[in-house]
Amino acid sequence: MQLMGRLLRRFPARLQVLRTEGHLLWQAHRIHAAGVRFQQILDQQSGDSDALTMLARCEAAMGRTAAALKLANRALVRAPGSPQALAARGEILLALGQSRRAVPDLQKAVDGLPRDARLLAQLARACTDAEQPACAHKFFTYALRRQPSLTAAAFGLALQLQQQGKLDQAEASFRRALKGIPEGRYYRAAASLAHQRGDGKQARAWLAEAARADRVRRVFEGVSKPMARLTSRLRELELATRPTCAARCRKLSWGLPVVMRDYLQLHLAAKAGQTGRAKNLAAQILPHLTTRRLLLENPVVYEIKGRTGDGRTYALRMAFPFVPAFRLQANHSK
Repeated sequence: MQLMGRLLRRFPARLQVLRTEGHLLWQAHRIHAAGVRFQQILDQQSGDSDALTMLARCEAAMGRTAAALKLANRALVRAPGSPQALAARGEILLALGQSRRAVPDLQKAVDGLPRDARLLAQLARACTDAEQPACAHKFFTYALRRQPSLTAAAFGLALQLQQQGKLDQAEASFRRALKGIPEGRYYRAAASLAHQRGDGKQARAWLAEAARADRVRRVFEGVSKPMARLTSRLRELELATRPTCAARCRKLSWGLPVVMRDYLQLHLAAKAGQTGRAKNLAAQILPHLTTRRLLLENPVVYEIKGRTGDGRTYALRMAFPFVPAFRLQANHSK
């Protein structure tokens, strides 16, 4: 990322440099920053299908699904057979609850990207929502062949097997899903299967695990959901030196834990060039964060750790893209 920054400073209008950095930022979960790069490409070349597709993905990730769908449609006008554009539109339609419209796009995308396990699982999910069980079973199975650790695919397949009455196979698939990040809904589904098999003791054990996982999730979402709302307003944050926008952003932060409110103030102070205030805020915040450094290249990660009944530990994480425009070093980690 540092090398990309140097290249952009030297060749600010080079589309390939912008494109490469945009894809790297996307992979690093720097969604807004990636969107800015793809928009810069479109400002120079409005019909670029890759930039249209990736900007659609960025908009969808920030909750702006209507704008994302328009961009995906534009990408497909430019490149009608692009599997990436078809996948993007299919996933956006799925997010909008239009699963029957999503299935054909995702099927065409899979034809072009048959080894993409995540895409196979998305198609299987769309088939499930569209009440096409044979299609769902087929593509959940394909996804797991490509990526055996794909939790969502294992869970989806377990539900399909349970509905088909294949209870032994369903239990094996549930246990496979539960090896990933524990989810209360996974445990509750496993409990319903145990009840179906007449194993009340196992059902109670799964329900206890569901309650434990739900408690961890509630704590995590107490921060992650408000921060997701803030993320959807990042275009305004880019203009945070304007007093009206800064005031609006502060209002959005109400209800967040103190450390997250302070972090937003750090971002605003950095944008306004108030280096001294930003450094003071950073000194207060850094001991509470899980990263050792706040850098232009790295997001801050919020993390909650949980433990299952058998002692296995896991972590829920969310990356926040609010990074100050200067480097701050720290020797703290949680």
